[in-house]
Amino acid sequence: MSARTFSLFACALLLLPLRAVLAEPAKSDARNPAAYTVPEQTGAERDRWLAEGDRLKQEGKYDEARQAYIKADRVRPNDPAVLARRADLELRRGNPREAIALYGRTLALQPGYYDFRIGLARALAADGRFDASILEWEGILESHPVDYIALLGAAQTCGWAGQFDKAIAFYERLLTHHTNSIEGLLGLASVLAWNDQFDRAMDIYRRVMVMDAENREAQLGMARVYGWQGKLQQARAAYEELLEATPDDRVLLVDYAKVLAWSEEYAAAIRIYERVLAQDPENTQAKLGLARVLAWNGDLDRAERIYDEVLEQQPRNRDAVMGKIQVLHWGGRPLGASAKPRGEDAAPPAPANKPKP
Repeated sequence: MSARTFSLFACALLLLPLRAVLAEPAKSDARNPAAYTVPEQTGAERDRWLAEGDRLKQEGKYDEARQAYIKADRVRPNDPAVLARRADLELRRGNPREAIALYGRTLALQPGYYDFRIGLARALAADGRFDASILEWEGILESHPVDYIALLGAAQTCGWAGQFDKAIAFYERLLTHHTNSIEGLLGLASVLAWNDQFDRAMDIYRRVMVMDAENREAQLGMARVYGWQGKLQQARAAYEELLEATPDDRVLLVDYAKVLAWSEEYAAAIRIYERVLAQDPENTQAKLGLARVLAWNGDLDRAERIYDEVLEQQPRNRDAVMGKIQVLHWGGRPLGASAKPRGEDAAPPAPANKPKP
């Protein structure tokens, strides 16, 4: 996955729409003639445990919901309705591999069923198996070529995988059939921006603003693009306007601190990162941003300690690994990696070339 897209990936994945994965499988599916047929009498006890699990899941009590679904599974083993609920719950609990296994069982019982294939594609993406997820989306689209959810899922997954041209093609295909989809427009604008097609991205964000003048995702997208273009005054003004409405929004604060750092207002950026970490001590993006600014400001020892803290929890975090290598190089302890020399050339890069959020 591209470094610039990683920090957006977790949040974006949660926005991928669900269809009826949570619901009782339909007795027939006009789009899938081979769909499994659920018996008319499913059993009162099973239904009671399913209803209990659904209620607990709705309340966010995922561990208790899991136990209720397991009890329903014991009453009626290998029931697709139960397995699908368990799969979705495991995905919500952050266990995509368990979800993949459960969706595999549902599809073995009910081959080709649309909703379960959607769930499997989402679970594969959540597990970082983007190529497999894309193949699943493409398989769904073979039988449902203009399906909104499948086109959106394929586009999003290609974007997360760094396959920007393919993502753009899927978004454009979606918008051909669903012209006024704000979700599709915002997704396309994001991928265009990640692909450095800034002018086109801004045109789409402005189009969304005409459709919905209060759309904060479009406003945030425009602020980010201004920053990536090096238009720091416009970026600052855009973030400050957004923060007037939600001054404690941590995503906005972290992004705003980046723009301040790119403007070489290091002390102000450090204060904002520390403010975010005081409220959310485990905020990885704030830690990485703080370490980066401290390094640019010459406090290499503190920057190294923060990178070490991130790596202790996330040993494969690419930004932390590269940040520490850079700090060690600037401190005269190179590890064989290409990095900036010490002295005047050790200043941070120009804003347009800095890593994107």
